[in-house]
Amino acid sequence: MESIEHFTTMNTNSFKGKNVLITGATGGIGNKVTTSLIQLGANVIATTRKRENIRSSLGKVEANKNFDFEIVNFENPMNIRQSFINIMKKFEGKLDLVIICHAIFKAGGIEDSSRVDFDHAININTRSIFHLISISTPFLKLSQGNIVIMSSLEAFIPVSTSLLNSISKVRKN
Repeated sequence: MESIEHFTTMNTNSFKGKNVLITGATGGIGNKVTTSLIQLGANVIATTRKRENIRSSLGKVEANKNFDFEIVNFENPMNIRQSFINIMKKFEGKLDLVIICHAIFKAGGIEDSSRVDFDHAININTRSIFHLISISTPFLKLSQGNIVIMSSLEAFIPVSTSLLNSISKVRKN
C-alpha cells in the first residue's frame, strides 16, 4: 500500500492541470491529499460540510488559484447532485479524478447504536459514495479518469466497538 507521501515524490507534471474532486478534504487523509495535489499543480475542488472546516484545516491553500470548495450534505442525494453540477460548472465540464475520503465514525457496539445511527452511517459511508460514483462516471469516461475510494481496515476486519463503521465502509472485492 502506498503512503500519502507517495504523491509528493511523483513526477510534478503528473497532476498539472488535472481537475480533481476530493470529498472529505478537511479530514486527515483528505487534507494531506488535497494539499499534495495542489502542490503538484492539480485544479482541486474540495467538499466539506461546513465552510469553517476549510479555513481551519486548509487555510494555507484556500487562496490558491487552483483550489475551490463546495459545501455538501452527503446525506441528501439532491444536495449531492446540485453540488456536483456546481463543481462541474467550475471545472467547465472536465473531470479527471475523484478521490472519496468523506466518512463518519461512531464508536460503539450494537447496544450503543440505534436504527437512526445505522441509517446515518449507511447514508454517509455507503449510499453517498454510490451516488457520487454514478453521477461522476460519465465525465470520467470522457477524460479516461479514475475514482479512488479511501476506506478503512474495519471494512475487512470488523471491530465490535465500532460496529457501524465496520458495516458501512466500502469493501474492495
